[in-house]
Amino acid sequence: LEFRRVLFRSVPGQYSVAETVSHPSVECIYVIRGTMTVEVAGVAHQVQAGEAITFEAIHPHRYVNHGDVDAEIILSVTPPIP
Repeated sequence: LEFRRVLFRSVPGQYSVAETVSHPSVECIYVIRGTMTVEVAGVAHQVQAGEAITFEAIHPHRYVNHGDVDAEIILSVTPPIP
């Protein structure tokens, strides 16, 4: 099983991408610090430190830090995208 793992830091107000994206993978994020809003198929999920979310990335998605503090997540994607 191949996957890519990325440590991602986000300042308050930062979006992972301007517009949602989709690709044929599965994504899992684990929030280390802060809170991230994970938008998947138009639904916003609040994921706090110590929590994780997994979803089919074929659905349009992006990550947003709506909090007041920096957020830090580990993102895993399988299969990896270029």
